[in-house]
Amino acid sequence: MPISSEKEEILLSNAVDAYKLGQFKSIQAAASHFGVSKWKLRNRSNGTPNKKGRTATNKALNQSQERSLIR
Repeated sequence: MPISSEKEEILLSNAVDAYKLGQFKSIQAAASHFGVSKWKLRNRSNGTPNKKGRTATNKALNQSQERSLIR
């Protein structure tokens, strides 16, 4: 059974912290230990935000444009 996205985010956060603190010599080792994708861990350690932190790509207007239309 796949893990929930909330649990995966916690694991990724813990893995990034452990890797940056030098507890693991490689991203692969940290990913294996925490049971997460090495690609997701690499992206997070490079600063890519999680899905909730990203701007939606299917929106035609940004927030300021939307507010100006509502006025």
